[in-house]
Amino acid sequence: MRDPENCLAVAELHPTYMGFIFYPPSPRFVSHIPIRLIEQLKTRNIRPVAVFVNESVTHMLKVVQTYGIPTVQLHGQETPNVCKQLTDEGLEVFKAFSIASSGDFQPTHAYEGYCSRYIFDTKTSQYGGSGKTFDWSLLKEYTGTTPFLLSGGIGLEEASALLQLVHPKLIGFDVNSRFEWSPGIKNKEQLHTFIQTIQKQHDI
Repeated sequence: MRDPENCLAVAELHPTYMGFIFYPPSPRFVSHIPIRLIEQLKTRNIRPVAVFVNESVTHMLKVVQTYGIPTVQLHGQETPNVCKQLTDEGLEVFKAFSIASSGDFQPTHAYEGYCSRYIFDTKTSQYGGSGKTFDWSLLKEYTGTTPFLLSGGIGLEEASALLQLVHPKLIGFDVNSRFEWSPGIKNKEQLHTFIQTIQKQHDI
C-alpha cells in the first residue's frame, strides 16, 4: 500500500494486515507514511506491516519506531539471528521464503521460534511481486510448527482453487500485484469479492 486514500478505502474491508514496502528498488516503495494513517489503521484493528529486504536491524528499528509499526516482514536473506533480534524488541516478525521445490522448505527449520509467521512466496530472480504462483501441492512438504501465509501471484481467479487448499498451518493469504490498478494502488472491488469468497471456506 502507498496512497493514504486507497489505504483507507481498503481498510473498510477489514484486512488483518496492511503492508508498506520500505525497499527502494520496489515500484511500491514508500519513503514516508503519514503517522495519522498508521494510527487510523490501528483503531480499526488493522496491523500495519513494514516490509524490508536485507536492511540492518538498526535501520528497521528506526523505521518501525518512527511510525509505531508493530510488525515487520523480511523478504531478503535475513538470518535467524536478525529475526531473533527483532522478536526480542517485541516485534511481530514475518519471514518470507521463496518456493520452487520441496527442498526450499528446509531453511525454515533454522527460524523456528524466531518468527511469528512465515510467508511462502514464488521463487523468482526478484524479491516478491512476480505475479506468479508456485506449485501449491508442495505445501504438504512443510511440516514445521510456525504458521504461514500463502503468497505469490494470488488473484481473484485463484479463489476457487484456494477453497480446496488445506494445511494445518495455513492461516491466511498475502495478496498484492494481482489486485492492483497500478503499483501500490489496490482494486477495492476485486479485493472485496476475493475476501468474501475465501471467508466462506476458511476461518480467516
